[in-house]
Amino acid sequence: MAIKHQMDEFKVKALSKCGETFVSEYSGTVFPISEAVADHKIEFETIVQEFFTAKGVDLECELLTMSVDQRSEPVWRDPTLLESFLVHHGKFPLRLVQRRENLSDIKKDPR
Repeated sequence: MAIKHQMDEFKVKALSKCGETFVSEYSGTVFPISEAVADHKIEFETIVQEFFTAKGVDLECELLTMSVDQRSEPVWRDPTLLESFLVHHGKFPLRLVQRRENLSDIKKDPR
């Protein structure tokens, strides 16, 4: 949820250059823009692990967020850490891919 706005901004900007279709940066296939999603060129898990390992945060043991007033969106325990992560995340390239590719094909690809 923390990076949703970065992903959404990338998608809007990338699709502004398209007509009714886009070319998937994963497969090179043309799809309707309604099927476009933003995806990380480097696995998101790698980006997360790199950042939090460097910060000395053990994601297996430490909670980064807490529930406040039963809201559906949790609050970060350390807002400064969140801001640092957003800067870190912003350094990694994103791409437009088709929804199914993102949910299935890319995850199965050994590349």
